[in-house]
Amino acid sequence: MPPFTLFASKHTGPAGRATPPFRRLALLGPLLGLLLGTALSGCGGGVMAVNYIASQSELKASANLSDTDLADLRDGRLTALRERYDHVPADRLSDGQLSLLCDVRLKLQDFGRAQLCNETLAVRAARNGDAALIGKVRGRRALFALAQQRYGDAVAELEGNQNEGARYVRALAQARLGKTAETRDAAALLGRQFKPRPVFYAASLYAAAGDCGQSLRLLEDPERRLLADYGLTALSAGASASPSGGASANPSGGANANPSGGASANKAPFRLDVFDDFSYGWFGDFSFAPAANVYVEMLAAQCMAETGRTAMAVDRLNRLLAFPDLPAYRDVHWAAMYRLGRLRQQAGDRDGALSLFRSAAEVVEQSRATILSEDGRIAFALDKQQLYGDLVDGLLRQGRQEQALEVVERAKSRVLVDMLSSRRDFAPDDLPVGEARQLLAQLDEAQASFSTIALRGDGGAAGGGTDAALSAIRAANGRIRSRSPSLAPLVSAVPFRFAELTAVLQPGEAGVVYYNVGDHWYAFVLSSGTARTVDLGTPPVRTLVLQFLKQLSDPASTGYSAAARALGDAVLTPVLAGASGQKLLIVPHGPLHYVPFAAIDGAGGPLVAQRAIRMAPSLSALVATRSRPGMTAGAADRRGAIFGNPARREAGLNLPGAEAEAQAIAHIYPKSDLFLRGQATLDQFRSAAQGKAFVHIAAHGLFQPADPLASRLLFSPSGDNSGDLTVGDLYGMRLDSSLAVLSACQTGLSDVSPGDDLIGLVRGFMFSGVGGVVATYWNVADESTALLMQTFYSRLKSGASAQEALQAGQTAVRQRFPHPFYWAPFALMGGDARL
Repeated sequence: MPPFTLFASKHTGPAGRATPPFRRLALLGPLLGLLLGTALSGCGGGVMAVNYIASQSELKASANLSDTDLADLRDGRLTALRERYDHVPADRLSDGQLSLLCDVRLKLQDFGRAQLCNETLAVRAARNGDAALIGKVRGRRALFALAQQRYGDAVAELEGNQNEGARYVRALAQARLGKTAETRDAAALLGRQFKPRPVFYAASLYAAAGDCGQSLRLLEDPERRLLADYGLTALSAGASASPSGGASANPSGGANANPSGGASANKAPFRLDVFDDFSYGWFGDFSFAPAANVYVEMLAAQCMAETGRTAMAVDRLNRLLAFPDLPAYRDVHWAAMYRLGRLRQQAGDRDGALSLFRSAAEVVEQSRATILSEDGRIAFALDKQQLYGDLVDGLLRQGRQEQALEVVERAKSRVLVDMLSSRRDFAPDDLPVGEARQLLAQLDEAQASFSTIALRGDGGAAGGGTDAALSAIRAANGRIRSRSPSLAPLVSAVPFRFAELTAVLQPGEAGVVYYNVGDHWYAFVLSSGTARTVDLGTPPVRTLVLQFLKQLSDPASTGYSAAARALGDAVLTPVLAGASGQKLLIVPHGPLHYVPFAAIDGAGGPLVAQRAIRMAPSLSALVATRSRPGMTAGAADRRGAIFGNPARREAGLNLPGAEAEAQAIAHIYPKSDLFLRGQATLDQFRSAAQGKAFVHIAAHGLFQPADPLASRLLFSPSGDNSGDLTVGDLYGMRLDSSLAVLSACQTGLSDVSPGDDLIGLVRGFMFSGVGGVVATYWNVADESTALLMQTFYSRLKSGASAQEALQAGQTAVRQRFPHPFYWAPFALMGGDARL
């Protein structure tokens, strides 16, 4: 089911083409912000207050919380609390403390570690037969699933749970699965009540099911008074309420309202927190729950726009954007700008719309950079692609190709760039290490200060609040950029400019960057410092890719040439005319990430017969990795680390061809370290691979589509070490090599998230400091692989680049084994190294 929309209009594209209505804008993003209570910092809710429904003494007694714990909760120092608990073994934490740690990690959108924490708690609950604790565990699982768009899992976890929060989350997931009848039933049940929370749940569910009319009827109902008493006007009128606590909202939903429909001066903010309803722990009764007035106002604006009440929608969106603490509401902040931009676009004000789209994208970029976990960043990017699509479309209409390409790079989730930015162990070549550490410490301090201010709700506090804290972060980044240009792109995930992006191209190399907006595809062709956009129309790319891969996977197939030509006609032939030079850098998008471009027929046979090719997840990733020091440490003496046919305990994993391949490469590069069979251990890899000119691994590899971070290479076990090298392990290593060759099965495969992020071994090696990675798309054959690798390394030895050497190797195999099954699976990803 497509996401829900508030605005949909037909419009004309850059070349006068008619484009279909944009998919419906997701309501789930702001709602998830409410459920998880996350702020711009990724560290908690926005305008927050502590609700002392349970006394501190009760909390201390029931969960073994210390005075320091309570102070951190009260003041919003969730990161400090998490770090303190992280240093305590899990088995020494009480159930209450461990539950609190799970909540903190979830609030920080550190989904991976939050899930591990939650499963540890699940084991305890099952062992002790604690039904209440099992309910909490399943509730958290549902929120994990909802945030990661696993809607079926969210529904399954909440089966049989009849409390309000469970019904709400389950019904949201059912709406995304297309089960709107179930969503409406849940909304009708919740909407019979008069308390503000269930009424808000019901109004949200009606909107999610596509019935904004009914949603507004609940919001504006004169008896329930949700919008009148708990919209943003009410919050502003009641601003004198203490930000550190105060009376709970009137449970009747408006008994204190004055006759004119405004809020009484002493009305506390309306607060929602699904954690409370699930009884998750101290984020309910002892709570940093966001003031839900912002969400009430946003829901009203969305539904007014949907039902044609445009002027009122514009008024409420402007009211939201004028709210001083809106930056603390990450999902609402960007969405309000974007939705106002769509309304201006519909009114014909395209310049005004483009300005708002830009501002919304800047908010998204700032927000992404403050989320600490990889899976949190990916989840955050899921519903933002429509914004970037509108921004790209608007820029292309105005003929601003270069700026459109910059936005395309921002649209890609950029987790690799963000993760590079999170590292602090750099040694820049243009700044003393001591000064670099000092600048990094200043940046860390500014980011921590912002997190604490956002958590405490001090947006308008003396000293500037969130605005001053954001300015401090920008100033710290500015000092780094002025003092160390080589360090700057590694510590600040700022968008790169066109000149920086195109600087990754080599002499004689053109670039092609693919991007799709809905079903419409574009290609940016980069050559000689210029960009040209090719409108590819609406080809059935996914279908063509599946047909092509089906032919390539069977060495006995005979239809591969036709499939290669069909895909080439759709995405390759139109761009080659403008891509001059003998080398080609390709940045795929969506399903094209799974395609071996070497085998696509671009009019004149396979592309590998015409160009030397390399791939990249994004131009930004290349900019970031090429700036890293130390990636050519072993290049002077051409020493490599070669691992072949590791001895495994499992039956059927002996690879004699891989062993012969490794020996042949060691003969070409005799100064290299060679590890075969039982010597090819993970411990040897950790000690011998760092700083080598190249690393070659001829072994079994395994891609895990259900859990890409667990994809692995299989080394020999030693002692208690299983020998498995996972993507997660690579994130903790510093290899700093020019080239890694993964001559194993499926090493090039990655999971592609909706934000176009890649999760797999290639990205792991790039993060560890490897310039270029040769990897495979499918299981490879021994004989053809041996021929390819011998040709590849011989050409490297004679002075060719990796890009040129791989083309030579694939050509040699193609002459002997014409079917692309044998020569197409290898691809160079990242930098083009010379050894």
